[in-house]
Amino acid sequence: MSGGGTAGTGGITASGMSGGGTAGTGGATASGMSGRGGSSGALFIGGAGGTTECSPGAHTCNENALLTCDGNGRWPTQGVACDYVCRGDACGGECRPGRNSCTGNTLLTCSAQGSWPLSGMDCAAGYTCDATAGACACKLTECADGRCIDTTADPMNCGACGATCPGTCKASTCQCATPSAANLVASSGFDSGTLSGWTIPDAAIAVSRVSLDSSACSSSGSVLLKDMKPTTSAYAFGMISACIPVTAGASYNLGAWVYLPRQTPQPDAVLQVVWYTETSCTYGSPSLSSVSLGAAATYDQWQSVHRENVAVPLGAAAMQVGLAVLRAPTGAGSLEQAYFDAVYFTPIPGRF
Repeated sequence: MSGGGTAGTGGITASGMSGGGTAGTGGATASGMSGRGGSSGALFIGGAGGTTECSPGAHTCNENALLTCDGNGRWPTQGVACDYVCRGDACGGECRPGRNSCTGNTLLTCSAQGSWPLSGMDCAAGYTCDATAGACACKLTECADGRCIDTTADPMNCGACGATCPGTCKASTCQCATPSAANLVASSGFDSGTLSGWTIPDAAIAVSRVSLDSSACSSSGSVLLKDMKPTTSAYAFGMISACIPVTAGASYNLGAWVYLPRQTPQPDAVLQVVWYTETSCTYGSPSLSSVSLGAAATYDQWQSVHRENVAVPLGAAAMQVGLAVLRAPTGAGSLEQAYFDAVYFTPIPGRF
């Protein structure tokens, strides 16, 4: 480059890029960049071709592979694949990014840093965490509203989504139901030939016990309400009712099963509770609000109308539970009708 090497004491002959070296006694030759030759007889190679990329033994990451600098100061073209992730200059992590795992019924997804999150996605009722699919899977029956239901055993979805049973469901079939001893409604299943405990305050409504049953039970039945009123300019409303003593401040579950046959015009069916301040249900208090539950526009099948955790107002001593069929004026009487079965007013958490 500019000056020659100097002969070392070990007998090495040094030669420069531009100037000559002094001969030594060892007979070996050294070439230098611009400085002097070595003193121990080693060979030093300079020039542009000797430029290094890394320090031998150093590490770096190439995507998910760990590279180790070789003895010539070069990075290899291939490295060692890390089990999980390569970060900085070492393999690490506890999971492959994007991989899924289930903890109980919670789905976890490994982060880009190769670690499991502290929380994940909790699967909804009925759904099962599936790590392979990376999702909450329904292995039962998935209803149109997104619920995952065991229709073989769920009494509220027996055999199909929305098909209700007042009793139990076994092998997708409603089983014959008997009312709970805690149910305060007398003759609530209409299993006998009488309507004991019920009154018919409106003579313009036809009331009869029929064999159609919410559990399809041959030994039971339901009550049929048929509106016999002539057409008027106001709503026609026909009802049967029962007066039941209650405990103020206590909480109950309220409900019934309703069957609406398809008709034109289509009537409404209502389950209603009115609170009274004395046990004969002859007068009430305007401050005690009533509860009114209307059936949905679902025809030719049994449906459940219910409200959970109904609190009896303070000051109430009894309630009048009413089953009603009603319609708007139609221009012609059409004998609108509705079936009721399995009525209940039961201390929580009970039902029928």
